[in-house]
Amino acid sequence: MDGLPTVSPATQRQLIEIPPGLRRQFYYPVVLLDVLGKADDSIRPGLRLHSEPPLQNSYDIERIFRGFVDKLALICQNEPNGDAVTAATVLQAPDKVLYVFASNNRTKGEHAKLRNSVKRVLELLHQKAPIAKSADDETESAILSLILLLNRARIKSYLRKLGNELDGCIRSLSTTAQEDKAAESASITRYTSAIKLVLRCVDTIHSDNNIVADIRERLVNEERLHRSGCWYEFCHIAARLSAYKEAVTTFYLARDTWPVLFEDFEIIFIDPTKKEPSPLMGKAKTAQQLLRSLTSDEEQLERYKTQLDSFQRVENLDDNLQGIWEKASKLTVHAEIQLHHWLENTGGTLPHRFFNMYPYIGSSKPTCKLCAYYFDEHQTDVKVRDSHGNIYSTWAYPPVYEGDGEFEGKKGKDIRRTDIHRMKKRIVADIFRLLTERVGNRRVHDSTDRWQESVRFRTVSEADILSDYLDNLTDILEDMSISEAPGAETNNLTEDGWESGNSAAATPSASQSFSSATDVSAADTPTEAEVDTDESQYVQNGALPGLDGRKPDQRGLAKP
Repeated sequence: MDGLPTVSPATQRQLIEIPPGLRRQFYYPVVLLDVLGKADDSIRPGLRLHSEPPLQNSYDIERIFRGFVDKLALICQNEPNGDAVTAATVLQAPDKVLYVFASNNRTKGEHAKLRNSVKRVLELLHQKAPIAKSADDETESAILSLILLLNRARIKSYLRKLGNELDGCIRSLSTTAQEDKAAESASITRYTSAIKLVLRCVDTIHSDNNIVADIRERLVNEERLHRSGCWYEFCHIAARLSAYKEAVTTFYLARDTWPVLFEDFEIIFIDPTKKEPSPLMGKAKTAQQLLRSLTSDEEQLERYKTQLDSFQRVENLDDNLQGIWEKASKLTVHAEIQLHHWLENTGGTLPHRFFNMYPYIGSSKPTCKLCAYYFDEHQTDVKVRDSHGNIYSTWAYPPVYEGDGEFEGKKGKDIRRTDIHRMKKRIVADIFRLLTERVGNRRVHDSTDRWQESVRFRTVSEADILSDYLDNLTDILEDMSISEAPGAETNNLTEDGWESGNSAAATPSASQSFSSATDVSAADTPTEAEVDTDESQYVQNGALPGLDGRKPDQRGLAKP
């Protein structure tokens, strides 16, 4: 890591703990919003009412770059359970490009395997485009095989789920088809064949266009789609499988746009941040107790208590809160914030540090609600993916240590306190809005922001969106061959990655930078003595605080 500032190991630095009062004030509303979102009976699997055009049809080169970074992170999230979320960024050193990754719940050995695999993907992309298209196809196939091997356990999990969901679709069809006895036999036969075919795809994926066309016909009936979760799950899993082929397409698009990305480079995986103990101590709070901690306005409390009771009729919130308290899960700093925290402490986050002046942190999944709020309220130029809207009560603020740096010592404490108070205001506003409007924005899945969105009112255009995804799935099932990856004897390909190779030299390019920073005013920065006081003044009538056009402060950020 030549030329990179170093950070002292955490074991050699003194951690500045979050004051207990501030922890309670932040996590009580977080936990309440979490259980309310899960209980909200307005939450239904839904679809986006619009779809972004494919990257290859985009004239926005910055969007192409962001897609490239996101896909790099995606291929590193290879665990079936989805816990190992990965974040990535691309920096420009004087003599090379730096790919920096952060990944939750990983060992150093796992980081080494991922580094070898990512290195080999980038090296294959560095090869000169051959004159013969067949040779280029062979390289593309080798890249896809490497990605499939790296993600074999996750892909097998997807395929097993796909078979199970299609089995559920068959049962759904057999029930509804009783109204049309003439069509029932042929329909069930076709879908039984589809199930068997998909289960065989654990080793080899093939496709039958007629089967996919039949599925598309079934999905046109949107009412049936909403009544039967298996169709929704089918589309979700299909999109996840499609993502690997899309990743290869995006990599080639990036290679054609920025060849220097694949010449001289270095890959860095940063050490994960230590988990923190649960802030939920003592006897579990009830939903009404948590609600009372949000405001001292008795009139508001009476109104929201009535609305909270309606949630209790849907699901026992107090039982859910009891379970969260008893579980006492440790807190995790999410990968995007780990990476951002590392950047702040190793040279900063100004645009000139990033490749092509694109200050962007990509991730294998869209950001959660709390990460999105953190990047909104924290003073930074760095952009991240749009949020899927889900909230996790095990989210952790990055650690603050004693020291003289911009994000250490008293400065770091003040920044943390301001960030947490601003985030809390937005969380409380979300709670009041949810209680008032009974509209949540939680998703059943958090792994894609392309085709699903929790909405209450839907339009007939969803069938067209589903049709697009099924068309894409058809292409993937025709092109992908898992049998070429898991058992293939391809050069030096192993489950531990590839043998390391050499890379060659890059020169930076420049483009217009952008800034999203907002300032921290003194009025928004409570003192340590205030952290245990009632904070109802921060939220009036459930209003969501908005951006106020404030200028960046003096933390090294460029002024507009």
